[in-house]
Amino acid sequence: CSISVVSECFDAIMVLAHMGCSDPLVEVILHRIREICGDKMPVQFITGHTHIRANKQLDYYSSSFEAGRFLDTIGLVSFPTLSSNS
Repeated sequence: CSISVVSECFDAIMVLAHMGCSDPLVEVILHRIREICGDKMPVQFITGHTHIRANKQLDYYSSSFEAGRFLDTIGLVSFPTLSSNS
């Protein structure tokens, strides 16, 4: 897919990042994704750096989750995709 039609190629985006759940760079990355894919592309950040369990709703279609120390929080991340919303 070319960058201009990436939202037509994917139903959601997951970002794995070695940074805290509320790190300002999460917002920078999300802002760039929004510029390319639009405001309704579901985006899930899986983060980890501060060794805490945390979850932050970034906007209606995106959130950031940090799984604690050494991924000691095991669970399921679920979110609607573009194809499930249409």
